[in-house]
Amino acid sequence: MPHLILEHAAPLAERLDIPAVLKQLHETLCAQPTVGAKDVKSRSVPSLLYYTGENPKPESLFAHVEVRLLEGRSWAEISVIQQAVVAALKKNLPDEVVRTVEIREMRRAFYYKE
Repeated sequence: MPHLILEHAAPLAERLDIPAVLKQLHETLCAQPTVGAKDVKSRSVPSLLYYTGENPKPESLFAHVEVRLLEGRSWAEISVIQQAVVAALKKNLPDEVVRTVEIREMRRAFYYKE
C-alpha cells in the first residue's frame, strides 16, 4: 500500500510511452513524505472500450489515475499527494487527453497484506 492505477484509453499507448508515464507517476508517489516508497505498487490498465462526454468520438482519449491510500493521513497530507500526482500527469500527457485523479482512502480493517 499505496496503490497507483493508471487507467487509460488503449490508443493512448500508440502516441505515448505509457511505461515511462507510469514510471514518472510511480516515482512521484514514492517521493511523497507521507508515503513509504517500498510499499508503493503501480500498474497500468488500458481500456479497450470506453466513451467520454456527451458526444463521444473515437479519437477521444483519457487517463485516470486512482491512488489508494490506507486511512490515517490528514486532508492536508492527502491534498499534497493529489497535487503532486496531478502535476506529474499534466507534465506527461498532452492537453487533448482528458486527465483525472482520484484519491481513495482504504480502511485498515479491510486491507490484508503479507
